[in-house]
Amino acid sequence: MTAIKHVCQLLSVRSIFSRTVLKRNFGVSAVAVQKIQDPIQKLFIEKLREYTQKSKSLGGGLVDASPEAQKQMKEELEKIETQYGGGKGIDLTKFPAFSFKDPEIDPINVEGKH
Repeated sequence: MTAIKHVCQLLSVRSIFSRTVLKRNFGVSAVAVQKIQDPIQKLFIEKLREYTQKSKSLGGGLVDASPEAQKQMKEELEKIETQYGGGKGIDLTKFPAFSFKDPEIDPINVEGKH
């Protein structure tokens, strides 16, 4: 019986050791895998950079948009602006200014007259 117990203990120690080694190797290999770039991922990143450059050159507008799409975008922005209280001369990018007025309070009848 003791031999079976020793074998079981060795197997459990071995499995703990192998789990630790696998975790360490996985951590090391994860860094190596990150350096290898997927060609699709590389193409995606290049397209994002290209789009960013085009967007900056247009001042943040729509990239490669037709005049019809630009007109539709302008109409939608105007519709949203009117829905949320905007209009001509109102800048919705600024925080609204609140003005609170103290209410007038009637004096309390202190003399006790009814």
